[in-house]
Amino acid sequence: MVGFKVGQKVVYPNHGIGTIEQIEQKQIGAIALPFYTLRLAATNSLVLVPVSNASEVGLRRPITSAECDTLFKALSGDFATLPTIGRIASRIFPTRCALAIFLKWPKC
Repeated sequence: MVGFKVGQKVVYPNHGIGTIEQIEQKQIGAIALPFYTLRLAATNSLVLVPVSNASEVGLRRPITSAECDTLFKALSGDFATLPTIGRIASRIFPTRCALAIFLKWPKC
């Protein structure tokens, strides 16, 4: 279980950064479920995320400044040229291959 607090900044994939404005109970049929109410920074819209599904939808804390520095350092280095099979695979699976190259996995 994730466990966010009111006022905490979060990242919601495909939506961006948001702030948890409240944690409230909503009645869904006969069941009362807790929801995070997020205010999205980009659109100022509200989004409800069930607390029980927060991990499954990818709701997470933003990276820290130190983690950001580490990421920038890793990404600023020289990139090796992909062999032909790697170039083809990168067109099919761009995210996975990018991650594989970054983590120095032997295959995409």
